[in-house]
Amino acid sequence: MRKKRVIILSSVIIFAFLITAVILIRLNTDISNDYVEVMATLSQRTDYTNPQNPDESAYQREYIFRYSFDNMDYYSKVMVENPDNFPLKVGDKTTIFVNKTNPKEIILPDKTVPLSLFDYVVHFITRDKKYR
Repeated sequence: MRKKRVIILSSVIIFAFLITAVILIRLNTDISNDYVEVMATLSQRTDYTNPQNPDESAYQREYIFRYSFDNMDYYSKVMVENPDNFPLKVGDKTTIFVNKTNPKEIILPDKTVPLSLFDYVVHFITRDKKYR
């Protein structure tokens, strides 16, 4: 009985530690401090393939978003290396993150759906920044 309580208590402490670590890491990301969430419209989409590398990893997509920030209209371009994770058509609206000090710099949120709780925690902690 005592061994069971120790295992349960240890599990609760480890879980609490992990949750605290996730929250602290997320609070210290660049997005939370330097970027603001803005609604944008996709105004142009261009697909590219690298003829020298015909596998799937050579497939890229360039998005040009139209958005307003501080009563000014902007257009910004973002290259996406894995476009299946961020499928949009011209005219679609989506959330982007705009740099407060340089509004032409944007980050796309990670649109991938986590396959498991573990994947979700990893994405939540690391906050994939490959779209900068």
